[in-house]
Amino acid sequence: MGTGRVSKAILVVSGHREDADICSDVRMLLTAYGWIFPNSVGGALDLANIAERVIKPVFKANGLDWKGWHAYRRGLATNLKKLGVPDTTIQAILRHESVSTTQRFYIKTTREDAMDAMKRFEEKLKCAAVVQQIVN
Repeated sequence: MGTGRVSKAILVVSGHREDADICSDVRMLLTAYGWIFPNSVGGALDLANIAERVIKPVFKANGLDWKGWHAYRRGLATNLKKLGVPDTTIQAILRHESVSTTQRFYIKTTREDAMDAMKRFEEKLKCAAVVQQIVN
């Protein structure tokens, strides 16, 4: 691996225990189940390789720029939120320890969302004004 890139693998490690116990869990998981996203020879997928071979060409063919895995995760969180998925579910999908990390750094409000919210608010105000006139 002389490229200076770090191979990124995703493992499931339960609980918060001492490092030795966590390493033992990792060894057990790899022995029992292997990597969650394995490559063809049983190792971890190289995410940089996937981006170069698969994702970037598709983006380029569609006139888009690949902004990296962090942007992908932010986009995923934002789109899941727009679909009505609860923040705690998005947190679990992104594997964040705290829902506040998901909310502060990953779920983004789009301009369209803000405009839609203000339009709904305006409609509520109009309705409240009509009710106020009827009551008086």
